[in-house]
Amino acid sequence: YDEIRTLRWRQIDLTKNNLTVGKSKTAAGTGRVIPLNARATARMVLWAACAPDRKPEHYVFPRALDTPLTPTTRWEKAWQNVLDVLARADVRCRFHDLRHTAVTRMLEAGVPLSVVASLCGWSATTMTKMAKRTVT
Repeated sequence: YDEIRTLRWRQIDLTKNNLTVGKSKTAAGTGRVIPLNARATARMVLWAACAPDRKPEHYVFPRALDTPLTPTTRWEKAWQNVLDVLARADVRCRFHDLRHTAVTRMLEAGVPLSVVASLCGWSATTMTKMAKRTVT
């Protein structure tokens, strides 16, 4: 979740519709380029408009709009708010479940495992483990 929490505007290219991951848990994850679909790009454009004085070094999700050089520290609180809404709808979900769902949907759509691995920042070892899961 730190990849999102510490995302800076210099890592987002709204003309190419992608973002570049900064420091990641794995070497394979650091620096990977993630394409943004039209919906995600549109949301990022709206969010960028909330911070018209943003600079490349500013965090995309700052603690507050008037403190753009301090990343949010309340991600857990924000996610808890989402969970509260989901609970009222009798839906159970962890933040990491979203990643699993994305991987499943890409594979079901025919995206090659090597591309999924690259997007997720998986090491070769992890990709091998995941390949075994998709076969069973």
